[in-house]
Amino acid sequence: MNLKPSQLFLFSTVLSVALALLLRNYSMDVYLHNAFYVVSGSIVFMAIASFVGITALLYLGVTFLFSPVNNKIGFWHFGFTIVGILLLLGHPLIFNSSIRTYSLHPHSFNWAGMMLLGGGFFLCFGFLIFIYGIFSSMRKPDMASR
Repeated sequence: MNLKPSQLFLFSTVLSVALALLLRNYSMDVYLHNAFYVVSGSIVFMAIASFVGITALLYLGVTFLFSPVNNKIGFWHFGFTIVGILLLLGHPLIFNSSIRTYSLHPHSFNWAGMMLLGGGFFLCFGFLIFIYGIFSSMRKPDMASR
């Protein structure tokens, strides 16, 4: 199957909206609340859906206005973005929705901070890859589709 980056982001949007609608069910929210300490899951998934939906529309807009973004660049952008979102979302699930994970021991390692920092790094690097793909598509229209 030959997927394009815009299709991957559209699929992620549909998946995020479906998860948001699933979490709006009160009984499911109580079940997840007791199991994973999920707070406002539907709001979080709708925010993710809007973010990746706007990204998919930007990919489609660049395709219509200029030329398609290189698939390799798009896949790298998708991978870095998804890993960054998962690290940022995994932080409150793993650490019981608390940023205060500091220990009394001065040499302890702050895993929550590292997850936040890693998620931010992956999202920023994915954004830079996206900007590079857009500018290379605008600059060299005949070379971007290879």
